[in-house]
Amino acid sequence: MGRPFQLGMAYDLRKHTLIPGLTLWNHEKLQDKISISDQYDTKFNLHSSDKSEDETSNLKVNGSLKIAAKLGIVEFSGSGSYFTNNVKSDKRAKLTLGYHTTTKFKQLSMDHLTDVSYLSDLEETGATHVTVGILYGADAYFVFEKELKSDENKQEMEGVLTLKILNVPIVSLKVECEASGEKKDSKTVKSDEIRCTFYGDFKLNTNPCTLEESLEVYKKRPYMLGENGEHAVPLQVWLYPLSKIPKAEHPSDCLIRELSDSLITRLSHAIDRLNLVEGKLIDLISDESTKSFVSFLNKLQDMKQKFSHYKADIMTKLAHLLPLIRGYKSEESDLEDLLKRHDDSVFNSTAMDQWLEYRKMELDVLRTFLRQLREVGVNLNEDLHILLSDADIKNVVSFTFTSLEEPDEFLSQLSDSDEEGKAAEIKTWLTRGIIKSMRKKTVLFKDLKKSNNSKSTKFTVSARSNPIISNPSATAGSEHHRLHPGACIMLYEDGSDEAICFCPPAKPVFSATYDINHSSITVRLSPACAATSKRTLEFKPRTKENWKKLFIHQDEVKLTELESDNEYEIRCSAMGILQDLPVTSDIISVRSSDNP
Repeated sequence: MGRPFQLGMAYDLRKHTLIPGLTLWNHEKLQDKISISDQYDTKFNLHSSDKSEDETSNLKVNGSLKIAAKLGIVEFSGSGSYFTNNVKSDKRAKLTLGYHTTTKFKQLSMDHLTDVSYLSDLEETGATHVTVGILYGADAYFVFEKELKSDENKQEMEGVLTLKILNVPIVSLKVECEASGEKKDSKTVKSDEIRCTFYGDFKLNTNPCTLEESLEVYKKRPYMLGENGEHAVPLQVWLYPLSKIPKAEHPSDCLIRELSDSLITRLSHAIDRLNLVEGKLIDLISDESTKSFVSFLNKLQDMKQKFSHYKADIMTKLAHLLPLIRGYKSEESDLEDLLKRHDDSVFNSTAMDQWLEYRKMELDVLRTFLRQLREVGVNLNEDLHILLSDADIKNVVSFTFTSLEEPDEFLSQLSDSDEEGKAAEIKTWLTRGIIKSMRKKTVLFKDLKKSNNSKSTKFTVSARSNPIISNPSATAGSEHHRLHPGACIMLYEDGSDEAICFCPPAKPVFSATYDINHSSITVRLSPACAATSKRTLEFKPRTKENWKKLFIHQDEVKLTELESDNEYEIRCSAMGILQDLPVTSDIISVRSSDNP
């Protein structure tokens, strides 16, 4: 684990700390009782698991040391740093190429343990054990990661990474492959998309960052231990309890209480879940789309701050309590009580899971709509006041996300020290009806953008209810947001900061045709809706192309000067505030009479 163990060195197993500078024997006596044997073994593995159990299995870390590392009681270096990479992410495909080799084993003879010189000095330091055996060698872990795109599957991409690594000649060996992704050739990944992190016991001039650099280091690994293995480091150690040495004055002070396996498992799962939730929050906050929506980002950052405070508090309490339990200064029941309070915490509840799931769903939907709007050249812009100040711009049409500033009761009631309590109801503005409405408005907005060629009309995207600094008391925008959840198309006319929620006029409907003769036809329309500002009626003989247009103000219109015994096509168009996008009725066909 990157720690400088030596034979005869004292160790406090309660805190998992080395006590350098003191040994049970002087240097000369120690060297006489050391036996050395060769221990050659080399293993490789390739795996994509993100579970801490698998990581500690690779490093052969026992339960109590694993917990101590997770809580920060023990600091690892070298290959051991691989284990401290606790934050998990669903936004990255991850593959680890592991290398393990051993060279020699050193141990103290058993008769040496009865002939000690400085036992009382060690007992005063709080030591509980002495190092009697060390297995030397080196471990190395090359962690390859690729940021996932929105349309990429994590397991599938891990399979693609596996194929890419295994296809490299210097890695095409008998690697124990545990990658869970599907091994398909259908997708490829470029080398410059792969980021590498190296955790190893080898001394390197520079750490590799790319796939090519990592594989170059991987190729040189057999030579990095030196010709005689002189650069090997302690990989595994054997400890002997001071309480079993006959000359121990206070053997009870050196006793260690091991936590039960069930409690270690429970504790490990609790820490893993804290890291999992933190990873999900980091994924949401770091998403590029999140940065576009300030209100949404602020809520996530608020939750992250409260959760991080809670996590730090519970981890500190655990780190303080565990050494006391192992040294018989506290009981396991104290740990069980602390875990029970954690189990009841809102931060560890299904409500927290639901909150995260809702935020992820909302972000997925926001990202999708934002992508569609960018496809027609419209980007999110919160500097609306700049557009409204431009005298050359007559109208501003804004696709506005209206539900991102809604208050979050769960978040507002959540204290960063909450351990117990009933969580507020978890809500989301996202419903099927709202998504359907947003889709229609997106299509309408895109049509408006495509049909408008005026330089005096600007199209933008916003996510704020009242972006006008000079008029913070304006409530019109907020009212529109309440009436149109999800999104609405806001229209700012002639530089006004009072927005109008644009609604297209209803599709005109012909209710009747009558009084048909050889030269005229009378048609009746259903009454116009409130969003209609003007209507036109167009008609033409079916066999011709050019339409004749009439501006109409009544629901009943008489078409005159028609040809007798001829079939006419008739349609009506309604226009709203934005007249560049009329809504047109279905075409009806009517034949004029052949009798004068």
